[in-house]
Amino acid sequence: MKRYIKSAVAGIYDPSHSSAGDDVRFDIARDPRTRPETLTEIAVWDTNPCILEKVAENPNTPAEVLFNLARGTNPHRDYWVVAAAMKNLEARGYLS
Repeated sequence: MKRYIKSAVAGIYDPSHSSAGDDVRFDIARDPRTRPETLTEIAVWDTNPCILEKVAENPNTPAEVLFNLARGTNPHRDYWVVAAAMKNLEARGYLS
């Protein structure tokens, strides 16, 4: 498990690796060392709103991904995902 987390943080993330489990994907999504490319893949492929919320909170998540999460272009987002994305965008100065 720890090897998978280190690989994902380094940018080697396989979204089809469902055996990783929600707890591992959650840790990857919230880790501030996770690469932007990995966070983008998680935002596109993951369906768990709790994990998507951690992607939205992560300081390495690209702004484009945050805008997509805030707009609701991901069908698996919920209120908390949108709120986290908006808060992250506001902290970066994208919203006034």
